[in-house]
Amino acid sequence: MNNLKDLKIATLVHLIECPEEKSKFNKSELNIELSSREISEPELKNIIIKENEMIARTNLENDDITEEKVNMHQSHFLSEEEVKEIYITQLEEYMKYREGFRFNVWQYALGGI
Repeated sequence: MNNLKDLKIATLVHLIECPEEKSKFNKSELNIELSSREISEPELKNIIIKENEMIARTNLENDDITEEKVNMHQSHFLSEEEVKEIYITQLEEYMKYREGFRFNVWQYALGGI
């Protein structure tokens, strides 16, 4: 895509939230384009939260589980407390997901009887 106008709102939010992503546009250009779009505050907030949930989930999946501390990203749009809540929610969901793959010895043993 050669033009900022061609980018979806979610893509703009992603590029602003993830400055390490390669983009030919700088952060101020992205912010100006985002603010020029006609979108309600609740809709924009929902997109921002969804994008931050994806970032948090990716970070949790790729994080070194031997560390005691989770490395949270910094959001351009959300407060540190809001990001922390997203990480807590995503960690709970990730733990439930991982629990589904755990080997249950008792089910295996009872199945063999």
